[in-house]
Amino acid sequence: MARDDWFRRTTWSQEDETEFFARLKRSRGQFHKAQYLRIQATYLDDKYPETALRLLDMVIEEYPEPFELAQTYLQKAHCLIALGRPDEAIPWFRKVLEQEEASSSAPTQGYLDFPTFIVANERRDLYLEADQILRTHAERLMFPVDHYRWNSALAIISEHDGDLGSASAFAGRALEAAGQEHSGFRYHPKVGLVKKQDKRIQKQLVKLTKQNKPLRPTDK
Repeated sequence: MARDDWFRRTTWSQEDETEFFARLKRSRGQFHKAQYLRIQATYLDDKYPETALRLLDMVIEEYPEPFELAQTYLQKAHCLIALGRPDEAIPWFRKVLEQEEASSSAPTQGYLDFPTFIVANERRDLYLEADQILRTHAERLMFPVDHYRWNSALAIISEHDGDLGSASAFAGRALEAAGQEHSGFRYHPKVGLVKKQDKRIQKQLVKLTKQNKPLRPTDK
């Protein structure tokens, strides 16, 4: 096994678990232990979400390194969704944003993941919260996929609010971002492109672009 592969395992047999925790015990400092646990969880969350969740809980409970916490909370939210426990994910999405605001934690995609979750699951009771999160963090948009998710969520929220002009404009921008074939970065032309779209949302966006009503002044 390569030097840094011990915390990037894609299988989790009894032998894997024993070896991982033996290496973890020998590693130095809370920061590194938290980092190794969180990284290992990313390699297991698709196939072994329960194991990934257990590793993330270890970070939170035993090695709560501030720099790692926001991303740990975000990964926990996604693990809970994968395990069919979406309602339990909501407070963890909120903790992501709280942690980013309160400390020097590494920035995450929580500001997009949470609103995307809200819209994809049609949690209309949370649309106002999603709208506020998206507009507060608009300056962080970088890649086409960021613009796609930001605009598509606002399109659906605007439609729900009865603002069809804004909904149409946001939908058009989302589809434009989805159609981009170059990231704008010279040496990384494919990074951050939109690779997968929710078919229901895509259909809704196309429908909204046909409703060409004027934007409100605040959306221009």
